[in-house]
Amino acid sequence: MSKFSLLYIASFLMLLSVFSFFNIIYSYYFNIFLNVDTYTYTFFICTFLGLFLIYFNKIKFKKVSIYEKIITVLFGYFFFPLIISLPFYFSIYNISFLSCYFEAISGFTSTGFSVFE
Repeated sequence: MSKFSLLYIASFLMLLSVFSFFNIIYSYYFNIFLNVDTYTYTFFICTFLGLFLIYFNKIKFKKVSIYEKIITVLFGYFFFPLIISLPFYFSIYNISFLSCYFEAISGFTSTGFSVFE
């Protein structure tokens, strides 16, 4: 995977960390302290990975081929739901990781399928 693709992945990870921070603020505002830990883990993981990838991408960009673009999109469809599923997995509801991953993929692709009733 090229460094140009890693920069896109890093920017999306930083966007996920911003959304996790908003969820932390929301949980504190409405006194929902059960969710603060789950979003804190996600916030730190996304921020660390995003800053790590941004820090090591200090090179000149070359023209990106169509294959690298396809690989970046496929990697994103498997990796980003993995990050998004962390709050479901660390929650107090004891959901299996496969169910958490399924819920994250259905939210990421906006299919609307859910494991929750």
